[in-house]
Amino acid sequence: MGVYDHYGEEAVQLKVGPCELKQYNVGDKVDIRDGVYIGWEGIVVIHEGKLLHVYPCLITKYGEELYPGDVMRNLLEEALRGLEDGVQNEEQKTSTEADEGED
Repeated sequence: MGVYDHYGEEAVQLKVGPCELKQYNVGDKVDIRDGVYIGWEGIVVIHEGKLLHVYPCLITKYGEELYPGDVMRNLLEEALRGLEDGVQNEEQKTSTEADEGED
């Protein structure tokens, strides 16, 4: 559990900088660095210290909507699979080295 600030009408939650459980609307001054931030609920654009825009999703060149929660969930699953594969490969390597030592 953490403290999140909310951005825009979509209430995108971000835990960036000094979070004070504040609600920001487009045009409000924001105490985080300029950039594009991705939260589970959407994408937040900060420019010149102000909340410039909040997008609910990304649009591909084919017009498909990509929702940040889905993208982050897929990335997390892929990272966990990679971690599991790395552990399995390390276990196989250790097993192979042990078998070679018996010869």
